[in-house]
Amino acid sequence: MSYRSNDYDVIRGFVRSGLGIALVPVMGHVEDPGVVTARVSGALVHRHVEILTRTEVGNPAVSGVVAALRISAAAVHDREHLLVHQPAGSD
Repeated sequence: MSYRSNDYDVIRGFVRSGLGIALVPVMGHVEDPGVVTARVSGALVHRHVEILTRTEVGNPAVSGVVAALRISAAAVHDREHLLVHQPAGSD
């Protein structure tokens, strides 16, 4: 049996209840006294994030959010070397 959720609180609840293990990105990690955490090393793990918008963007905030997401992704992703760098303060 497998479970899937985009809500990390739900995922932590599954793990805390003994329903299995989970891979969670560093930016989605929150300390939980009922869950043991370990950093995965030596494995190529990746995540895809997509942006969907309407063709006719009527809200000026949309282009600002899209630009901010692109800048954030570029700051942690090195396409040439296929590396994802740790966000600042995630150690």
